[in-house]
Amino acid sequence: MAFGLGHFILTKKSGKFRLSRTAIMKNVGAQYIGLKEDESDQSIILMLSGGLMVHLSLILLAIVFGFLTRSWYFAGTWIFLNLSFFLNNILPVGITDGAKIWELLQHPENTKYAYLMLRHSAQTLLAPQEYDLKDFIMPVDEEVRGSFAESVQTLQGLVFILDDNIELAKQQFQSVLDKTDNPMSKTSSQLYLLQVALMEGDNKKAEEYASIRGVKSFLSLKTADMQVIQAWYQFKVKKDVVQTHKAMKIARQKMNSSRMLRDEKSYYQNWLAELEKELTEGV
Repeated sequence: MAFGLGHFILTKKSGKFRLSRTAIMKNVGAQYIGLKEDESDQSIILMLSGGLMVHLSLILLAIVFGFLTRSWYFAGTWIFLNLSFFLNNILPVGITDGAKIWELLQHPENTKYAYLMLRHSAQTLLAPQEYDLKDFIMPVDEEVRGSFAESVQTLQGLVFILDDNIELAKQQFQSVLDKTDNPMSKTSSQLYLLQVALMEGDNKKAEEYASIRGVKSFLSLKTADMQVIQAWYQFKVKKDVVQTHKAMKIARQKMNSSRMLRDEKSYYQNWLAELEKELTEGV
């Protein structure tokens, strides 16, 4: 367990409390904390409930403030605001905390996938160049359902791309897309199927995936990997050299500060270099 204290974090491990410094990134405190060895333990649900508990606490504080000051205009506004956030986030729909909690309650076997994704997220924040993406995948049974398992399967598909196993990657993403009802899993699969289509030279399929609203949102992100995909899309499908160079420039600028893991970063650097070579040669 852990409790954040500004630039420090209080952790309890092996029955002892320790105070250690956090890693600060863009005003966010984060530290990779050794997770439970028993990854079937569902205490992760308590962590997922953190945001909901914060909103409830703020509602209670606003009520106390209202009684003490008789200033119900401010208190009422604060109560209504946090209540709307709470109700919106507790609904077990889409990618809300409520949906994740409900998934782990309904499918406790998915807890191990949740811990794996937590480790992956922590590593990308703290020391992305110390591990590869392939270090954060595990076998997932075909009949398993849920966003955490689908996230692991999506990472596996991306690893197939990194290893140049394009056909396996396509099958993996299509499998997730066919069975999921989670909007994030669906959009992630469509995004990487766009990348596969670009690599295969299937411009018609690439255009189809790129026209999807969620995929458009991803391609607009100013991150190195998304801008490399955007650059190849503009070059291969749109034939727009100006937009290609624009995306490439952003990709270069963001590459050094990228939170991609070691093998991911190497792959997208090489793919960007390949595009630069094609442009130079006038292909």
